[in-house]
Amino acid sequence: MIRNTFIQGTLSIVFATVVMVVFVTGVVVAFKTIRGSGRPLAEDEPVPSKLFAPAGLIPTAAERELQRRWNELPGSATKPLGARKH
Repeated sequence: MIRNTFIQGTLSIVFATVVMVVFVTGVVVAFKTIRGSGRPLAEDEPVPSKLFAPAGLIPTAAERELQRRWNELPGSATKPLGARKH
């Protein structure tokens, strides 16, 4: 017959093992980062957006003007995203 103490003991061992694996992995990643051989922590270079959308559901006059100028730029969408056909 399996007792409650056996289940608690087994779960405690499993939990302690998982905690140790996470801790050791964290130490290894931190050590690699400190030595400089780990993954770089820098972000990618910024990329200019090719899309424009108003801040709300209904664009303001300034946003409509900006959308008109945005559409004139080369490489931008010719119509706002909501006006495209599927």
